[in-house]
Amino acid sequence: MRSVGSQRASRVSPAVRRLATALAAIVVAVGAVAHAAAPADLFDEIYKKGQPLDATIKTIRAKFTETTTSSLLKEPLVAEGTLLAVRPSDILLTYTKPERKLLRIDAKTLLFIWPDKKLRQTSDIHESQARVQKYFVDKSPDELRRHFAITAVVDPAKPGTWRIDMVPKRKQIQQGVSKIQLWISERSSMLSTMVLTFASGDTKTMTFTDVEVNPPITVADLGVPTAG
Repeated sequence: MRSVGSQRASRVSPAVRRLATALAAIVVAVGAVAHAAAPADLFDEIYKKGQPLDATIKTIRAKFTETTTSSLLKEPLVAEGTLLAVRPSDILLTYTKPERKLLRIDAKTLLFIWPDKKLRQTSDIHESQARVQKYFVDKSPDELRRHFAITAVVDPAKPGTWRIDMVPKRKQIQQGVSKIQLWISERSSMLSTMVLTFASGDTKTMTFTDVEVNPPITVADLGVPTAG
């Protein structure tokens, strides 16, 4: 009989799997999204300012606040933690509040660990990660616009930030996320907030603070506790 600690990731929440895929897409492709510049479009400015920085980013460390809304929740669920990322697709989310949890993502696998519940689950996500590569990575502006309706504005509600809205046109993408919104600092060209809206209407907002670019992180540093 399989122990709880070795359950298959088919038991992992679909929302967790969707978040993992979307996060990987963002870490891999924020630069590509910024490159989706149409003539006389705000993307031109974002591209020109963000391209030099994007080309240098190898690793990222940041604190995050994650807010989840759902028809199954009486009120939004707020969590906090830290993010470590090694591009192109290695991510470790360590949740510290309200409970300690870990979410490890790479090009093929999602690993979810909930220590207090002695829960350890894995999922094969290579197909969804392949879609990230197909629709996001190294795409020209025309290619991106074939897959997404993309708009960019200076957001008056968040002074000093650009907001990029991406609405997928293809069903394959819509199955994971129905809308992606990104807020990017005009000063630093760094992502400050991301809102994911799912087909169900549920949302997940991630706000990033204390962002460090290219801290000394390797894939080995993204290790997680072994089962015990």
